[in-house]
Amino acid sequence: MQIALISDPLNANYSEIINNTIESHHNLVIECVTSAIEKLGHTVECVEANNELKEQLLRIEPQVVFNRSLRKDDKSGLAFSPSLLDELSIPYTGSNAEVCVSAFDKNKTKNILREARIPTPKSCLISDPEEIQIPQSLSFPLFIKPYKGGCSRGIDERNPVFSKESCVKIIRSTIEQNNQPALIEEFITGREFTVGILGNDPPLALPILEFIYDASEDNYFPFRG
Repeated sequence: MQIALISDPLNANYSEIINNTIESHHNLVIECVTSAIEKLGHTVECVEANNELKEQLLRIEPQVVFNRSLRKDDKSGLAFSPSLLDELSIPYTGSNAEVCVSAFDKNKTKNILREARIPTPKSCLISDPEEIQIPQSLSFPLFIKPYKGGCSRGIDERNPVFSKESCVKIIRSTIEQNNQPALIEEFITGREFTVGILGNDPPLALPILEFIYDASEDNYFPFRG
């Protein structure tokens, strides 16, 4: 089977340290996915979600696409690659164009959860590093993260904060280092699980995976960085 692997182009919108981490993770994921596909006996070609993507797909003529792209099309407001793949009637892995954009935006995802009456920590969004006001309704400890992205991008041991002073400092650095607003949430403790799902009608739930934190027993605020 001919398979195309689509990934987003790397950009330099973050600090040098974050950019290096992103590039390393980006390349590692592509290598792992490509290797897994080839071990199953398929042919895979890697392409980027750029302005030449349509021409590349027409050249490759893939039977299915493994989509890793979350690039947003500013005109439509939808994810670029899934929209194009729907247009070309090429089957692909992952969510559709609307869901990809929503899932990449943590604040938008939280709003969807609230509308569906699914519990999510209280939060606020702060865009201006010089105008930081923490709502009285939020209780410490708080957790600070870039409002867009995945794979713990822009998150390290400093992101859980326990005082207003440290909160303002980390919010400012998060906004400046990631070039985007910061999402501030009340910190919640607990175990972390992941459940992969294949298909839609009916969906097939894969085995449950738990992330085990490498932390001492007296650490009451474990998180994945």
